[in-house]
Amino acid sequence: MKKTAFTILIVVLLQLVLFGSKNVFVLDKKYEPCSENKYQGNMIVTALVKCHDDVILNCEVAVFDSKGECRASELSVAKDGGFVYLSVQGEGEGEPLTFRVVYHSVDAMEDVLAEETITFVNDGVVGSYNDPFVINVNKPESIEDVTVVNDLDVRSVHDGIVVRSEKRQNVTVYNMLGVCMFQREIEGEQAISLPDGIYIVNGKKIIVK
Repeated sequence: MKKTAFTILIVVLLQLVLFGSKNVFVLDKKYEPCSENKYQGNMIVTALVKCHDDVILNCEVAVFDSKGECRASELSVAKDGGFVYLSVQGEGEGEPLTFRVVYHSVDAMEDVLAEETITFVNDGVVGSYNDPFVINVNKPESIEDVTVVNDLDVRSVHDGIVVRSEKRQNVTVYNMLGVCMFQREIEGEQAISLPDGIYIVNGKKIIVK
């Protein structure tokens, strides 16, 4: 199925409204999306990125599928209040998508996996200029050795992590590309094999080395 004229019209109008020809971006894009001809469908996302209720005016928002492929990446526009416009490529419906946000914090450049997710719907529209989709980010916290995340004990070992929970709860592990490496309900102790790297366990960061 080819992209509809309606979708293309919305893309053009939003580009004119949100960007304009004189805007200058502060950041260089870190993520490069897949070829625009790889998928025949798309959906539109109009978003704001917030940290503790404050809008991040200069940032990059990238959208990834479950395999870690970048489906869209755009820079926000401070001149327009920090709005981010994304045209997300895909096919079919129901595919989960995650967001990564790249921005300057006080002391470093952050690259954060946001908690918000969406599912792909061809010709779908998520958010608008009057009611944007809000992506919340907080400064990442490094977790070394043993810590507690929402009543979940997390311990880094040489070949992965060990998690322990006194009550049954869902545990999700993402790598830094937004790929889900593990997802299961756990009660008691569970060893999870992972290669060396940085992972997000139920919203918090842990280092495996």
